[in-house]
Amino acid sequence: MLVDNVLNEAVPSRHRASLLSMIAFVESVLIGTGYLVLGTLMDGLGSGAGMAAYAVVPLLACLLWLPVLLRGASVTTDAER
Repeated sequence: MLVDNVLNEAVPSRHRASLLSMIAFVESVLIGTGYLVLGTLMDGLGSGAGMAAYAVVPLLACLLWLPVLLRGASVTTDAER
């Protein structure tokens, strides 16, 4: 959602639709890959342990994002400058 808002303001309209479509495609591929990984983990480790192992992914994402949040970084567009 944030990416869409930033792109709507920063990218010219003739390129915006293609760029947003490519972003949606990449997101869909990542979601599909995540389901395949989750299924493989659940087959290999059992359902409970597989879900627990897969839960490490969002935890890692949050830990990697924490320094950005603590630093207070923000996205500015041309309209805000």
